[in-house]
Amino acid sequence: MAVDREALARAVREARENSGLSQEAAAKRLGLSRTVLAQIELGNRGISSDEMTALAKLYGRSVSDFTPDAGPDDALAMISAHVPSELRSALEDVIDLCSEAGALERALGRLARSGPPHYDLPRPRNTGDAILQGEQVAAQERQRLGLGPASPVNSVSDVVASQGIRVAVLQLPEEVTGIYLRHPLVGSLAITGTDDDRVSRWGLLHQYAFALFEAGRSLVVSRPINANELIHIRASAFAAAFLLPQAVRWTPSNRDRG
Repeated sequence: MAVDREALARAVREARENSGLSQEAAAKRLGLSRTVLAQIELGNRGISSDEMTALAKLYGRSVSDFTPDAGPDDALAMISAHVPSELRSALEDVIDLCSEAGALERALGRLARSGPPHYDLPRPRNTGDAILQGEQVAAQERQRLGLGPASPVNSVSDVVASQGIRVAVLQLPEEVTGIYLRHPLVGSLAITGTDDDRVSRWGLLHQYAFALFEAGRSLVVSRPINANELIHIRASAFAAAFLLPQAVRWTPSNRDRG
């Protein structure tokens, strides 16, 4: 697959910003000059395979994260790279089932799922930015969906599904709390570890936030170890504000209370 240099540069820059590293700090750890890294992030310089591997390792990503326009084969490659081995077969089965469901919907003449809107916001610079963005978009989404400023959400899974995102339940290992997947054959898919809406509501909204914010990401695996990354802080702030508007301001220290 051909790599769009501009898209690659943007993905590299966003990965660095999400990790909280400055250009200077990242360049030092990569063994590059700051000027070279800046040129890579501007799309003015190509990246060797060794440099791309080093970037992925530094930012806790896989190389496939830097090539977001994935086809079906690329999506399977990302699953193999990111998803624990015990989950891969089950996840591929879910994708097959969703693909069959989509084909049946088209045969019945149902309208194609359009998905939720994308909020094209600047990358959060820090924790405060991430929380503010999550809370603001949660308020906008509640208004768009016709929910009052303090109305309870009866079924999060129904809300998410109504926005064209397929919801699936898989038995997840302890090191995985949820999965968001954007697949060329099935669209967006949010995966949780339980079908009990009282338990899964936070996790589903966390995955829903990736559909709203992360248009360039085809796969996000949520794990406790990456909970302090800015995109996950923003997603958690969104989930808290969507569930409890005007009731609690989410912070990283209370992320387990939802």
